[in-house]
Amino acid sequence: MITYVELKNFKSFRDTRFDFRKGKNAYKKFVAIYGENGSGKSNFVDSLSFLRLSLESFHMVVHSEQLQQMQKAGALPGELYAALTSANMLSFQKVMADHRMIDCEDPTTIELGFICNNHSGYYSISFAESFIGEKLYYYTGKQSGVVFDLSLQNGSISKHFCGNFFKSREAERELTTLIDQYWGKHSLFSILNNERESKNPDYINKSYLSYIFEPINMVLFLTAKHSIGSFKSQNANVNYKGMIDNPMEGVISVTQEDALNQTERILNTFFTQAYSDIKQVFYRKKPEASNLHYGLYVDKMVGGQIRSISFQEESEGTKRILFMINDLLGACQGGTIALDEIDTGIHDLLLKTMLSSIDEWINGQLIITTHNTYLLETLRPQSIYIINVDYLGNKEVHCLDEYDIHGTNNIRNMYIKGLFGGVPVVDEIEYGEIVEELKMAGAEQGETK
Repeated sequence: MITYVELKNFKSFRDTRFDFRKGKNAYKKFVAIYGENGSGKSNFVDSLSFLRLSLESFHMVVHSEQLQQMQKAGALPGELYAALTSANMLSFQKVMADHRMIDCEDPTTIELGFICNNHSGYYSISFAESFIGEKLYYYTGKQSGVVFDLSLQNGSISKHFCGNFFKSREAERELTTLIDQYWGKHSLFSILNNERESKNPDYINKSYLSYIFEPINMVLFLTAKHSIGSFKSQNANVNYKGMIDNPMEGVISVTQEDALNQTERILNTFFTQAYSDIKQVFYRKKPEASNLHYGLYVDKMVGGQIRSISFQEESEGTKRILFMINDLLGACQGGTIALDEIDTGIHDLLLKTMLSSIDEWINGQLIITTHNTYLLETLRPQSIYIINVDYLGNKEVHCLDEYDIHGTNNIRNMYIKGLFGGVPVVDEIEYGEIVEELKMAGAEQGETK
């Protein structure tokens, strides 16, 4: 789980720290991040997406090379080859450039504090046009120290590993060669993850310390989602127990019907409690050979009569909730979930009920960004974080447990009044000037005609 995230020269963050620690050796299970528009809430989620994507960069290149060999051997038609490689040929150098602070020559650094299987530590990665630094540090009592530390020094790669990082000379030679070949364009985490995926598990166990893969697993199974217009999202990395991949409609094997039925029961329980007009949620199924076509429907009270309606006809906000349920369940099953703009398209009071009800069941970690001030009436101060932006564009993140808040204080009113910062402070917008400008432009266009 995440204990802190420190960002330097990452998009709009010059030097900012999000500290989610709870005491010395614990983390906060639920975090809600507030801030005015443009304060960097989405950029924070982007930092987690970047780490997740960096793990896939080496695998994408290897996969593309394999497809290229198949195409040259005549085993893959040209059109299919082009379609399969379009996503994999993405240069990670372009991804790095997109996440750098604009007009900044200093390196960008992401440092992630974590707790994995009772091990705590941090992982940091620095980049400019390519990766120039990568470090893993563990806090394990007497064994605390650097696990590995790579950096670019005068055009060559400086490598440092702890004494028991490698369990064999062969593994040390192989990984060192891979680092010399690929590090910079790809991270060591990505290289190690590809080694684990492509080689025999027994070989990996005999080659490396087991706990170096713990933070890799944490990043690999981290879900960081962004709102894109409506209910759609990015980086849906994990399908947790309980629901199928696409709960709205699709085609599955008949062997997955039990999972579909369980998804139906989960959705029926949720939506009949959350919506007064929804009486039942169910799937319509159509067998076809060894497959099962399915579509989600609701029995809904409309115009004084219960009518069966395809879920495709529901509002964008309701669809967004449908795809969010699996993420909320993931946080209850030990996952680390970050959801950006969780309130998009969802009524304030409904979201407040959803999150206040799930809080006690979170067994992993749920991090959200939101503008929903009604949540402030039920959330604990230690769960609420505010991004403050000064007049120079510098940003600081404060948790409300840093303030002297008495039990009788209304946190929502205090926030709206600007006592914690993180709210827009603007003068009245003079629409009259804009309207006059439009009139003048219209008159000039008329004269031109």
